[in-house]
Amino acid sequence: MKRHAPFFASCSLALGLLVGILLPAAGLQPAAFAPETVSAQRRAGDPVSGCSAVISTTVSPSSVQLCEPAEVQVTMALTCPVALPIHLVVAVDRSQSLEPFLSDIQRSARNVMEEVDFDIPETEVGVLSHGFRVKVEQDLTDQRNRAQSAINRVRYDPSDIGEDPGGAIDKAMQLLEDNREDEKGNVISPLEIILLYGDGCDPTENQCRSKAQNAASRAKGKGAIIMTVCYDTPRANCNDYRAMATLSRYAYQAPAGRLASQVRELQDEGRNIGIDAATLVEMLSAKMALQGVGDAPAPTVNGQELTFAWPKGEELAPGKTITATYQISGTEAGMLPIRVPGDGGLVLQDSYGRSTNVIALPEAMLEVTGPCEGPTATPTAVPPTATATEPPETATPTAVPATATPVPPTATATPATRYAYLPVTLRQACKPGELRTDVTLVLDASNSMLQQTGGASKLDAAKNAAIAFVKQLRAGDQAAIIAFNSQAAIVAGLSEDLGMIDAAIRDIRTSPGTRIDRALAAARTEMTGDRRRAQNNPVVVLLTDGLPSENSAAATIEQGRLLRAAGITVFAIGLGADVDAGLLTDVAGSPARYFEAPNQDDLTSIYSDIAGALPCPGGVVWQLGR
Repeated sequence: MKRHAPFFASCSLALGLLVGILLPAAGLQPAAFAPETVSAQRRAGDPVSGCSAVISTTVSPSSVQLCEPAEVQVTMALTCPVALPIHLVVAVDRSQSLEPFLSDIQRSARNVMEEVDFDIPETEVGVLSHGFRVKVEQDLTDQRNRAQSAINRVRYDPSDIGEDPGGAIDKAMQLLEDNREDEKGNVISPLEIILLYGDGCDPTENQCRSKAQNAASRAKGKGAIIMTVCYDTPRANCNDYRAMATLSRYAYQAPAGRLASQVRELQDEGRNIGIDAATLVEMLSAKMALQGVGDAPAPTVNGQELTFAWPKGEELAPGKTITATYQISGTEAGMLPIRVPGDGGLVLQDSYGRSTNVIALPEAMLEVTGPCEGPTATPTAVPPTATATEPPETATPTAVPATATPVPPTATATPATRYAYLPVTLRQACKPGELRTDVTLVLDASNSMLQQTGGASKLDAAKNAAIAFVKQLRAGDQAAIIAFNSQAAIVAGLSEDLGMIDAAIRDIRTSPGTRIDRALAAARTEMTGDRRRAQNNPVVVLLTDGLPSENSAAATIEQGRLLRAAGITVFAIGLGADVDAGLLTDVAGSPARYFEAPNQDDLTSIYSDIAGALPCPGGVVWQLGR
């Protein structure tokens, strides 16, 4: 990806100054803005923030002449995880001096795991044991019973005397860093904890203490929290463990009475993640000229670079939308890029002091049709030629002798008719009194949606098509999102906030079950609730890839009937081969409103067709074009 040093240098400085003002007491250091530096920080600093934003760009008008400005509005819908997961690595000293305490250590570790909330997605626990060698008893797992079984397997090994707490910390940190992304490469932003059980360094090993301290410093520098539990053995060096702990309150002398509850408290703190700062950098292309900027916030301008900064405040709360505006004009005719591709972007700083990677900006274009037309010259008035309307007065005739030859009358020529043709542009349009639409998208989130179709999962295909559909809605339209599996949930109520709708679609996760009837019932609740606009046309679009579960086919058809009886237009889409076309046709109430989508390309086209089929009350009329 192409990068520009001036952009990253200035943006890093802006974000660094902003976060340095906001977070001095906590001693938190923000990651730099440049992606290259962020990547380095991920290896030698905190995990990347789990917060993000859905970014869209509106250009108005989208087509101008060279002398006309256009306004650009960048809209950023902010999101953060509902709760941060915990990644916990338990490291147990299995040396001879700890053998009498091993059952106590195992009981304590199991109690800690009982307090860990595995219902939070991506929460995982791993287990290590160490003598002079470090052994991975269990890699990070989201199964509590596996982690507890691994703890139970730790045994004293007489062939491996001694201990290596420094090696255990380094190995634990490696496990944590290796699990900062999921299988698809999506960023995970966990609270990382290393829990160390033992009795300190081996006094016969001269380098043990320095190695342990250095390993602990490295781990803490990478964002991990180190908690220690020291057992009072004849060779105990508990000062070593106290020095390794992140905070003094995280260093326990066995028995560690509050250890389990303190781990739970740490996890509870991760349920309130917020955004403390946001920085947007726009790199205008060389074909754009800046004409003006908006306020709240007003950007810092450096040539073609605009830097917008938002400090901590209510407007940065997850679920909110922030906007940046500025005015531009084109420097030449054509379809011109507004921003430098792959440059600029948005960085968020969360309440843990973690920065996001640079969130890329979408492509945005401005059509410049050519030079401005000059004023039309006013024609010089030409006085009309007078036309006689009456014959001139005739003098009293003089008597003419009868023998005179008569003079024949002169014929008057009739002027030819001429026609002028003027060009007129016509376009189809709804009548000015047309209705807007309230549309609820009902999306299947059963486990079968993880199957592949056309190079992507069905779920990803459905999300992409739904997002494209929502982008076709007009001002005054509203959209809602319902996801269903064994249950149904209104993940976004009817709203014009397309950024929020987009974020809700992207956040849908799968689970077993296909209760279409419950999803349609939820859609009817939403379409008859307080958010529904009475003047808008009600539409429900159902997408599913499977058959109703739990013998709910009859209930599904009945819910479709109830929707239609309430005056709601229903469309149904069957994705893939495992659908009941007859049932979905019954739900829609007409074959014309049922669509089959064998793959994701068909799905995108179908959503586009439905968007174009949303009613135009009063019929189509012709209007003069511009």
